[in-house]
Amino acid sequence: MKKTLIVFDTVSGSTREMAEIIRDEMENISVSIKPVDKVESIDGYDTVIIGSPIRFGGFTAKIKKFIKKNRDELASKKIILYFSSLYIVKLKEEEKPAATFYIDPTLNIQTLSRKEATSMDKTHSIGCYYKAILKQTSGLVPDTIAYFNGRLDLQKLNIFFRLFMKIVVSLTTKERVGEFLNRDSVKEGAAVLRQRLR
Repeated sequence: MKKTLIVFDTVSGSTREMAEIIRDEMENISVSIKPVDKVESIDGYDTVIIGSPIRFGGFTAKIKKFIKKNRDELASKKIILYFSSLYIVKLKEEEKPAATFYIDPTLNIQTLSRKEATSMDKTHSIGCYYKAILKQTSGLVPDTIAYFNGRLDLQKLNIFFRLFMKIVVSLTTKERVGEFLNRDSVKEGAAVLRQRLR
């Protein structure tokens, strides 16, 4: 039986909850879950699923460190990524990334032209995120990427991110404080991921 490891980092707990839902939806697949700082080795796993909150277009610092440390070994495995996000758009002019995507319907993704897009839209687009991901993975191309609606709990952020997000939510309605994780959407996304593991 193929073995899959789900590695995650979390701030508010939503990325951990997503990992648990994904694991529970993986029928006939051996799945282990570990917080990123508890992973000693990825040896023996066929697939590594990496989960992270979106941080400035990409992974958290802990996930970046994990990828850098394990880059050579990850190159020989199937890589699937999932992100906890609050806002994402699609720009009409962007090239279609070379990965399979699942985007949580509750994110209410908009398709905009570059002319219609604000500077915030341009930094929260599928293409912008994909470029950041490729840069942060040193060119490793993920098989599948899922974006799920998450949670923003200001009290769980460090002081820098708390102040930053307070400013962001005061300037726009696109990022909001609150609970937006939708278990049914994560289950639906997990079904897409499960198909990619067969």
